[in-house]
Amino acid sequence: MYCSVGVFRSVAASVIFAGISLTASAAFSADMPVKAAKSGCVQAVDGVNGKVAAWGGSYANKSIYGTTGSLSVPVACEWGAQFDATAASFDS
Repeated sequence: MYCSVGVFRSVAASVIFAGISLTASAAFSADMPVKAAKSGCVQAVDGVNGKVAAWGGSYANKSIYGTTGSLSVPVACEWGAQFDATAASFDS
């Protein structure tokens, strides 16, 4: 099997980079000098949050477009709910 020198160099560089990344020491966070105050309720979702995204493009000379949305709401002290939706069209 024929392997060009450029492909071999890029594969070798990727292996070396991965090896160095895996053997690097762990990062430690700074210690807080004072403990944080205890709270009776730590909310998972602090309020109603949402986002909407529109997208579109083409594939094989046919258009594709749609929208995606997400809504997060608090349910209880430590619980939240997230609803996701997508609507799309692909011209045939």
